[in-house]
Amino acid sequence: MARYDASFQLTSPTSHFDATERVGLAMVGLGALALMAAFFGAGAGVPLAMLLLSFGLLGGGALIYFRRHLRKPAGIDNDGMWLSGATA
Repeated sequence: MARYDASFQLTSPTSHFDATERVGLAMVGLGALALMAAFFGAGAGVPLAMLLLSFGLLGGGALIYFRRHLRKPAGIDNDGMWLSGATA
């Protein structure tokens, strides 16, 4: 159960991501950075390797991040919606 937050802050001061989700987000960030670097000319000698690196990091990081949501049963999850700072 979510705890009540009486402040006017829209985001939570503590992170709710566990270690594997942080690794997934870091991989997505690195993949986006590699894709932007390839767009600006880095790795022009090996374009296929840069493409595979960037899409591999983006896809792998997204799978790691959303792994928790893929194992949940089907249905609507509105836990704590009324008590969050942004929707209260």
